[in-house]
Amino acid sequence: MYTVIPTEQFEKDVKYYIKKKGFTHIGTDIKAITDELEKGNLIGAEIPGLRIPTDGHTFKVRSANTDTKAGQSNGYRIIYYAVRDDAEVYLLTIYYKRMIAGYQPIRRLCIVCRLEKKSCSIR
Repeated sequence: MYTVIPTEQFEKDVKYYIKKKGFTHIGTDIKAITDELEKGNLIGAEIPGLRIPTDGHTFKVRSANTDTKAGQSNGYRIIYYAVRDDAEVYLLTIYYKRMIAGYQPIRRLCIVCRLEKKSCSIR
């Protein structure tokens, strides 16, 4: 079993989508993903080019946005950081695919560096 820990940035992102965009089902939309992460199933794709000097790995996983009926391809993207030795998963950020293109949210991954008190680079 893994412990799933939402970061402050992740919680701010969720609140933004609830209050500003009216995505009231975001909690239920991402529940299936957090349930899988708690089981230790590190789902999604590992983010290429992100170098963090720890034993952790950073992943991006898709989730449907039921408020827009867009499905997974145009739904949410959740970026999380898994530390296997500690059995912890940090939910770093969530964004709506139609609002942000590409890997722009990876710039927020300095959160990881602050968590681990180490440097990271994006290539």
